[in-house]
Amino acid sequence: MVYSMKFLIIILIAVLLQGCNKDNPILPPNIIAPPQNVIEYKIIFISDRDSDGRIHIELGTKCEVYTMDIDGTNQTRITNNDTWDNSPKYSLDGRKIVYTGAYDWLMSYIFIMESDGSNVINLGRGNNPTFSNDNSKVLYQTFGLIGIINVDGSNKNVLTNWADSIYSTLGQDFPKQFSSDDKKILFISNRSNNYDIYTMTVDGNNVMRLTNSTAYDGSCSFSQDNSKILFVSYKSGKGQIYSMDSDGNNKKQLTTTAGFNIRPTFSSNGKEIVFLSNRDNHTEVYTMNSDGTNQKRLTNNNFTKEYPHFSPDGLNIIYHQKTEEGTTDIFLIKIGSGEIINLTKGAGNNYKPLFGPVL
Repeated sequence: MVYSMKFLIIILIAVLLQGCNKDNPILPPNIIAPPQNVIEYKIIFISDRDSDGRIHIELGTKCEVYTMDIDGTNQTRITNNDTWDNSPKYSLDGRKIVYTGAYDWLMSYIFIMESDGSNVINLGRGNNPTFSNDNSKVLYQTFGLIGIINVDGSNKNVLTNWADSIYSTLGQDFPKQFSSDDKKILFISNRSNNYDIYTMTVDGNNVMRLTNSTAYDGSCSFSQDNSKILFVSYKSGKGQIYSMDSDGNNKKQLTTTAGFNIRPTFSSNGKEIVFLSNRDNHTEVYTMNSDGTNQKRLTNNNFTKEYPHFSPDGLNIIYHQKTEEGTTDIFLIKIGSGEIINLTKGAGNNYKPLFGPVL
């Protein structure tokens, strides 16, 4: 009997150790493991490092799309064209990239290409593109309205049509993202003379207004399970971060500091939020739990920061920041150690970094 018990204990230990090997790591409870077929994550961004020096009064210095590994190596130029490129994003399967190419502020186009920059397709006029979660469609803004199109350029459809054509070019509807099941679209609109947050189904029907204040409400995103929406409201004078249920109920203010709190995004498991705040006199990167507790500052310097996002595995945060040399560089924070790494190191100006998988 004793022998049998020892044998069972040995078997149990072996099973547990097998679950701890490099192919099946046991991650902390607040981290979601990446899909098993993902080998690594890339970073996509824009840079003017190879610019021909052309400057547009509205668009700034001409930028191109680049990618790099998460340690800053293998920085590779992906586009080489005559447009001012902006807002690149990977599809969730890592196979395609969508971005905006602009000739001026009224003439921007949506382009889609393979992740190596090949097979570029012009999807037509628009900006602010984002992929559906099944990688089959692109959501975008067109003449101030919201459009949707298949990734091969087929089945283009304008989903909103309320705006007067004179005013639609001013950007009345701003698409934000698909819900993770691709059934709903989250967007911002001033159709009621004030910017508020709305949802609709992917066919443009069932429009639901979720906020209704006299101040700007925006900077919104779904949680991964679609149960919550994170957003910023200026109804208290300065930007503060709120959450609400996906139907607009149970609004909760998460930040209450005297300074502004902006640019919030969820971690992939929805348990944490990264955001920017100037509560300590400088704009810094912070994190907090999804209920607003445990607010922590991760950076501490005098330089402007923008565009913070978690990596898909929750282990890193990326953002861009001005430096002492006057350039804008991309930085990565290792959450476990707090180490901050300059990934682009003064190679031109570098903006809007986002993570994407490489399969």
